[in-house]
Amino acid sequence: VFELLTPGAAPAAPTALKVTTKTTTTVALSWNAAKVVGGSPVREYIVEYSKNRGATWTRVSSVAFKSLSLTVKGFKSKTSYLFRVSARNDVGVSATSNIVNVATR
Repeated sequence: VFELLTPGAAPAAPTALKVTTKTTTTVALSWNAAKVVGGSPVREYIVEYSKNRGATWTRVSSVAFKSLSLTVKGFKSKTSYLFRVSARNDVGVSATSNIVNVATR
């Protein structure tokens, strides 16, 4: 007899994504932790940006579970970018957070 195991759920989307600081080439972001109901803990947060109003997204980095912030470097000055964050656990990847629009100085 085989027993089916329910793996639980992917995390909910991280919330309250915001820009904490910005310079001509750097953007610092922070967000609230993703909630998990019945699934494994969050393993990483995935930060993405778009430079074409959301038509395509580029993965910046994965952030270790305990960290709820990231500073991203290497952007062009006086340019607008969109940012979003999602969370991943052993079950899957969440929906994305709110999107923030950042214009570098």
